[in-house]
Amino acid sequence: MAQEIKNGEKMILVSGGPDFYFIVLAAVRYAIGRMTYAPSLVIEWCKTNRAALPDGIWRNIKEELDNEIRRDDRVRATGQEGCYPLGTNYDRASWISFRNWLAETFSLVDG
Repeated sequence: MAQEIKNGEKMILVSGGPDFYFIVLAAVRYAIGRMTYAPSLVIEWCKTNRAALPDGIWRNIKEELDNEIRRDDRVRATGQEGCYPLGTNYDRASWISFRNWLAETFSLVDG
């Protein structure tokens, strides 16, 4: 059962279980590459609700971001113009920052 906890002005949804974890992973996957407010919304939600998910889920998210960052690097290296896997330069910077935050916050080192 979900609980809402007041954290300043934000309401944090705290839950657990496979369905909840799937929804969070799906939201992250959906937001990757979107050139809308979705990336910033999902990233902010994840940071605010970091205690709602076990480290294994954060590890999965980081690994997916690592893969998408590498894919984005490959596409950009071709000089191709247009849509990139991580979206605009601004979106890319947000995802890289989030990936680095995950690595630091959850001690998720490469290798």
